[in-house]
Amino acid sequence: MARLVRLNEVQYVSEEYDIKRLQDEGFTIEELEPVKDDKKQKSSGKKPDKEPDKEE
Repeated sequence: MARLVRLNEVQYVSEEYDIKRLQDEGFTIEELEPVKDDKKQKSSGKKPDKEPDKEE
């Protein structure tokens, strides 16, 4: 998948033919940022403290 940009217009394409066609029309390729996995970030946090025992 490639992201091509021209002024304020963005096109996402995966075919090499489409990439070359859009480059001929004046688009430039921009690097895509890697997708972050939220599950890893959430599980890496500090465990919550235990609640203190309640006295009755």
